[in-house]
Amino acid sequence: MTARTPTLTEAMTSLGEYVQGRTRTITPARVVSFTEGSSTSGAFATVQPEIKVSFPGGGYRDMDPIPDCPVIFPGGGGWSISWPLIPGDHVALLIADRDLGRWRQQGREVAPGDGRRHNPGDAIVLPGLNPDTIAPTTPTGDLMLKNDAGTVSITIKPDKVVVDGASVEIGAAATEAVTKAETLISVLDTAIGAAVTAAGSIGPPNGDGGTSGFTALKTSWDGAKATIKAAKAKAI
Repeated sequence: MTARTPTLTEAMTSLGEYVQGRTRTITPARVVSFTEGSSTSGAFATVQPEIKVSFPGGGYRDMDPIPDCPVIFPGGGGWSISWPLIPGDHVALLIADRDLGRWRQQGREVAPGDGRRHNPGDAIVLPGLNPDTIAPTTPTGDLMLKNDAGTVSITIKPDKVVVDGASVEIGAAATEAVTKAETLISVLDTAIGAAVTAAGSIGPPNGDGGTSGFTALKTSWDGAKATIKAAKAKAI
């Protein structure tokens, strides 16, 4: 039996469905590898798209991994935030409708470098898209930065900043308060020691000169000083 030749309308419909089935704009993907950025280059990731591509007449296959996709982190107004991605992280893969090469080089209005459209080579990675199998972060009404393990968090409230972790390190640009605390400890230590020595030099008949009181003060101060120095905030 001779197969029926499809009409032009049927052929065009089939072609349109084929093109639509292979045109990607945004799709979930999984990180395969991650390269951190530098002062002259942003971060890149190789990703595996997680929605299969279809074939005419049925059937699906995995898309090939897409290498060296720029990773978009939140930024603007002179501020930015970034973090390392790890293999297995889920992300949104955005595939531009035109060639991004010239725009990435010049950062202004440009004509596309070539005629390609929805090409995986123009894909960019946006972290944060997760399946329902991963518990979402619950909004608290405050700005919060935390790790999945719950061991470290920074919460910015309307009237204060709360930092929670096993230890807190203060960066080199913020050492002034720590340095002044160390200076205060040194000054008080010297003053209390001098007071004990001076009191001890005043003997009878004018009493012990307050030696016992100053000695008790020094003992108390030594304990407080050890506690202050043991605080888990340090300059790095």
